[in-house]
Amino acid sequence: MNAETETSHQFHGIAADLGIKCIYCDNTKHRSEVSLEHIWPDKAGGNLLPAAIFQTEKVCRRCNSTSGLYIDGAFLRSWFGRAERASGWEQYVDLDIEGGAVVPLTYLGYARDANCKPEEVCELWLGPNGDHIIHFHEQDSQNWIGSAGGDPIKRKKADPGRAYIALCSDHPQWVILALRSFACHFGRADCFVVNAELPKSWGQLKGLDNLQMLDRSQMKEPSDLTVVDKLIDAGKNGSQIGILAVCNMYGDQRFLAKLALGLGFTTLGDKYLETDHAKTLRTALWQRDPTAGVGKQVFGRSYFCPEGDTFPAKFLGWPGAWVLWPTVIDDALSMIVVTPSGKWLQIQVSTDPGLWAGSRLAQGMEGSVVYVLVPQLGLKVDPVPYPEYLAHKLGNKSNAYLANIEARRKSLETLPPKRKAP
Repeated sequence: MNAETETSHQFHGIAADLGIKCIYCDNTKHRSEVSLEHIWPDKAGGNLLPAAIFQTEKVCRRCNSTSGLYIDGAFLRSWFGRAERASGWEQYVDLDIEGGAVVPLTYLGYARDANCKPEEVCELWLGPNGDHIIHFHEQDSQNWIGSAGGDPIKRKKADPGRAYIALCSDHPQWVILALRSFACHFGRADCFVVNAELPKSWGQLKGLDNLQMLDRSQMKEPSDLTVVDKLIDAGKNGSQIGILAVCNMYGDQRFLAKLALGLGFTTLGDKYLETDHAKTLRTALWQRDPTAGVGKQVFGRSYFCPEGDTFPAKFLGWPGAWVLWPTVIDDALSMIVVTPSGKWLQIQVSTDPGLWAGSRLAQGMEGSVVYVLVPQLGLKVDPVPYPEYLAHKLGNKSNAYLANIEARRKSLETLPPKRKAP
């Protein structure tokens, strides 16, 4: 190698080391500007999925942060995203008082006629026992309407707000689960229990140290009492509080585009990013207007599609789990997602069979694998070959990973009653 060639190789080596093209924005960034991206979000168990497929370091920090807030977040913090995250957890719950378990809360929407301060809103949630929860916080910009909790950055820093819970159980295990889940979710807010006196010893339990008993004479915002009293009445006699539910009907579309683009890259490599389909996905990923039309070129099925074909949900669904199935159907690589409640979504990843010729994907369904993700269990996910998955569900042949999940699954009849017998 002569000096000129050696210098050229050194230069290209430095350039390759310093310049990384972000798969989401298609811009070349310095290595210091990229970060680890979870293609399936952490808040839905993304850290439990195989890193080689569901993680990449070819995403710039700006795209990572933006997609976390406005794309993953638009799905996971939407009314239906919160409903899915709170679906099926009872089958896997750990009620050990010392165990520290928490479960997702169910988001209801905004309280009607809350009589809160003009610059504030009041949101309603349900705890694991149907516990009534209200959260007062500043009114955010229009961008956050329909996002449970509003602006997550403001809630963590400048304005965590004030949260109140009226318990609907008198069984110690269920009460502690409700309190711990409440405290975890609203950890930075002032958190008050409004209808119970808790044993002092409970303050030593993990996750309960930031709770306060409601003292009406010491309230920072006495105007909260109007809604708090309605909350207490609802907890006692089941009365209703008016709710305004706001739902972004398109909250899953950009999320699906991001999921498909990321998986296309990790499964098919750099050449995939140059395809027309990948470019269309990238456009859809950053398309703020859901009615602009680009989504129709790539979205197979969104959350609010009519039920229609129930095959994926019937044969792929797993109680309380997200089921992810990348497979080739009709010469197109698609990702099918079955939610914990049994709804299913689909998006095309690639329409170029040449990209997976010679790989397992070329075998179609027979060569595909299924990922069963139960965030509540915290189990690292083992991919299950599709034929083995069906054989296990049909009872023909057991799969060790799926059998492990089943062994941890509880029958609801075996759980203690949420209210003691009179």
